[in-house]
Amino acid sequence: MQVLLVCLALFFVASELYQWVQGMTLPLPMQIAAGVALSIASNLRSLSVLPWVANPPQVIAPAMPEPVVPTVVPHAVTPKASVQLPNFISQTQPGLIAIVKPAVDKLG
Repeated sequence: MQVLLVCLALFFVASELYQWVQGMTLPLPMQIAAGVALSIASNLRSLSVLPWVANPPQVIAPAMPEPVVPTVVPHAVTPKASVQLPNFISQTQPGLIAIVKPAVDKLG
């Protein structure tokens, strides 16, 4: 029951705060200053060197070791078993072979 009352009170406060913010207007210079402040605050972690620091610290990267290139040892290639295709011409009708054969002889 207490959780319900706390949630109801928070909802009431949030709705009143929302209506108050909607009615508030800022002049243009204040909006620009607020935008700049928000952009700096949101990108503060990604900045490596802050512009107002006079002597930024020198970051020296440690020397990287030479990469180890693995040697490739060729393995013996085993021949694959040959596949024999079925002979469809011997399974066709004998008259059909006689018709096709003269046309092939004329080409060659």
